[in-house]
Amino acid sequence: MSLPKFSIMGVLNLTTDSFSDGGLFCKVEDALKQVDHLIEMGAHYIDLGAESTRPKALSVSVEEEWARLEPVLSEIEKRNLSSVKISVDTKKAEIMRRLLDHNIHMINHVVEETLSDDLLEAIAKRGVEYMAMHIYKKPKNMQDNPLDEEEALMEVYTFFESYQKRLLASGFKRESIYFDPGIGFGKTDRANLSLMNEVKNFSKDYQIAIGVSRKSFLGRALGITSPVERDLPSKTLEIALTFLGAKIIRTHNIEALRPFCFF
Repeated sequence: MSLPKFSIMGVLNLTTDSFSDGGLFCKVEDALKQVDHLIEMGAHYIDLGAESTRPKALSVSVEEEWARLEPVLSEIEKRNLSSVKISVDTKKAEIMRRLLDHNIHMINHVVEETLSDDLLEAIAKRGVEYMAMHIYKKPKNMQDNPLDEEEALMEVYTFFESYQKRLLASGFKRESIYFDPGIGFGKTDRANLSLMNEVKNFSKDYQIAIGVSRKSFLGRALGITSPVERDLPSKTLEIALTFLGAKIIRTHNIEALRPFCFF
């Protein structure tokens, strides 16, 4: 068996309330230090998120999200970075429209609502990669009666198939499209395990990106309360997922994963 080739996406939360590192990188100078650290550790992408999507999280306004994101993004642009791609994690169409005027490489879309055809076409024309992540309901209520195993598999397969057709029709190249099954986003623990196991089949038809880093299902399974202390089991799962075909691993701890990446 050949070694898997995958990219590492480093998470950079510019939020006060993210489940693992909320409040650590709210100041521009702290965020930029973390950018430098992620690059030094070998990240291929850095994913900037300015609105928490943890369970029970409430949505923030467009202006608040942009006020957190834009200063960091502008400072990154001044650096003319060539060794890393910049991704932005958002669920808002208006934020995406504003991003088209900035030098980004990927939009990581938590698909709470589908985008209009004209916006998808604009993103495709701009040449930006696009990641669509499945979510059931909204962060504030996604863990109220979450999808169980069979429901989750059916919904995610339907989502991947229908959304890929739209993206291709909007002008995206197949190699610019990634799909994330949304581990923990409105699914039971059993459904999360089934979705991870299904990556081997998902990856036959789609480029799969996935994030399991520090998530609460690991805490429940292993009795680990602190998110940071879930790094070791996170790495074990992440490496296994690359052998199942995942092309992007979205994670907090780059340093522990980079030695296993040969891409």
